[in-house]
Amino acid sequence: MEANLDAIDRMLNLNVNVVIKNVRTVMPHMIERGRGDIIVTSSVAGQAAAPWEPVYSPSKWAMHCFVQAMRRQLLKNGIRVGSVSPGPVSSALLKDWPEENLRKAKEAGALIEPRDVAEAVLFMLTGPRNVTIRDVVILPSSFDI
Repeated sequence: MEANLDAIDRMLNLNVNVVIKNVRTVMPHMIERGRGDIIVTSSVAGQAAAPWEPVYSPSKWAMHCFVQAMRRQLLKNGIRVGSVSPGPVSSALLKDWPEENLRKAKEAGALIEPRDVAEAVLFMLTGPRNVTIRDVVILPSSFDI
């Protein structure tokens, strides 16, 4: 009810349209080379609906469908497509969290570090070419979802 209509458009444009357009832009180059990797950054909110994120969560669900469709479409061209879905990452993206919630999450070990996400992406990219790691979900051990 409280969502700003322009903010809804901005979020959907960034999380859905921009990703699809970026993939569309690089596809011809990768197809020409006969290989490539596309890793889409999603979110754990796209794995389990977050009721406090009624726009963000479905935008990330959309990316899972997109990744699965593109993986099937591009596989024959030697292009692997996957997504990484982190839980809360200790980063600037949490700047809108209330200070008390952020403090409690840090104390409870309910945040992961950007390096954890980077290591998962490297794992996805460095596997043998005949293996596609399509979906990686990265959660802090104490995160309950």
